[in-house]
Amino acid sequence: MVKRGRKQSSQAQPEEEQRTAKQIKQDVKPGGSGGDSSLFSSLPISELTHKAIREIFEYQRMSPVQHETVAPLLKGHDLLAKAKTGTGKTLAFLIPTIEKLCSAGRPHPLAIRAVVLSPSRELAMQIADEAEKLLTFHKLNVVVLVGGVKITRDYKSLEKPADIVVATPGRLQDHLQNTPGFRERLSSVETLVLDEGDQLLDQGFRAEIDRIIQQLPKNRQSLCFSATVPDSLGAVLSVALRPDFKTINCVGEEDTDTHARIDQAYAIVDMSQHTLGLYSIIKKEMSENPTDYKVICFLPTARQTQFFAEALNFAGVKALEIHSRKSQSNRTRVSDEFRAASCGVLLSSDVSARGVDYPDVSMVIQAPSPPLS
Repeated sequence: MVKRGRKQSSQAQPEEEQRTAKQIKQDVKPGGSGGDSSLFSSLPISELTHKAIREIFEYQRMSPVQHETVAPLLKGHDLLAKAKTGTGKTLAFLIPTIEKLCSAGRPHPLAIRAVVLSPSRELAMQIADEAEKLLTFHKLNVVVLVGGVKITRDYKSLEKPADIVVATPGRLQDHLQNTPGFRERLSSVETLVLDEGDQLLDQGFRAEIDRIIQQLPKNRQSLCFSATVPDSLGAVLSVALRPDFKTINCVGEEDTDTHARIDQAYAIVDMSQHTLGLYSIIKKEMSENPTDYKVICFLPTARQTQFFAEALNFAGVKALEIHSRKSQSNRTRVSDEFRAASCGVLLSSDVSARGVDYPDVSMVIQAPSPPLS
C-alpha cells in the first residue's frame, strides 16, 4: 500500500455503579463547538504557562481538540476524549496536568505527581519534550522512563524530583517491582494520562496498566485520549476513570480521514519480488522529487525492517531504520535525523513510529500489507 501527498505531519473488577465497557463506548458524544478554535489567552491558567505557549510554542489559537478538552480538565473532571494523532492532544492533556501541579506544592521532595503512559518509546520521548517546553518557566521536572536504555540511567534521573513521569507501561511496571521506594513515590500521583489508549492495549500492555492503576491513589484525576474506543479499552476505563467522567468525541462524522485526502495505490507483488518492488517505488519517488522526497515505509516486524533497510542500502539507497532491535539512543538519533532532513528514507516497524510526528512526508509505504486492525 502506497500513500502519497505532501503533508505537514505524518502523526480490579469495576464496581456495580461503574459503567460497563459497552456503556462507555456508547457514551462518547460529539463535541459541541465544531471547528472554530479559541484563543489560548482566554484560558484561566498561570502566566508562566501562558508565557511558554506564546514564546516557546508561538501559538495563539487552540486546535479544536484543545478547545473541547482543556476547559473540563482544568475543572478537575476525569475525561475520555476520542481524538486522533496530530490534533494537538498532547498539549490538551499537558496544560491541565501542569496547572494542577502548579496549584499546590510537592507533598515531599521526590514525589511523582503525574504519570503519562505511552504505547511507544518514541512517543513517550516526544511527549516529554513537549512537557519540558511547556515547563520552561516553571520549576517542575519531567522524567522519561522507557525500555531500550540501561535502567541505571533511570536511577540517576529519579534521584531528582520527578513531578511528571512519562513512561511506557513495561518500564514503569519494572520500577514498581524492582526499584526501592518507587511505589511510595507514586502514592502522591494527582493525574494519570493514558495516551493513545487503544494502542496501549494493541501493544499488549493491559496487564501492566491494570497493575499500575492498582498502585495509584484513588482520588487522582484520570484522562484517556484515544482514536478509537474498543470494548477492551472501555473495560480498562471503567476501572481507571471515576464513574462521573466526561466523554468528548473530537472525531466528528464529517471529519475526513487522512487517507481520504491523499492519493493511494496498491500493488499485488509476489513475495520474491517485494525487495525489488520497494526499491523501484522509492527510486521513482526520489527521481520525481529529487530535492524534497521524504519516504516512510512501515513493516510488520523488526526483523523485516532490518532486512529491507540492509537491502536498500546495499542497492545504493540510504535508508534509516527504527525498530526494537536498535538501542533507544540509536532510535532517538535516527528519528531526529529524519525529522530534520529535507530528503530521506525511513524504514520503521509498525510499533516504533506510532503517533510520532514527522514533518513534510511525501510518501508513506506499508509493506507487505497493512494490518487488518
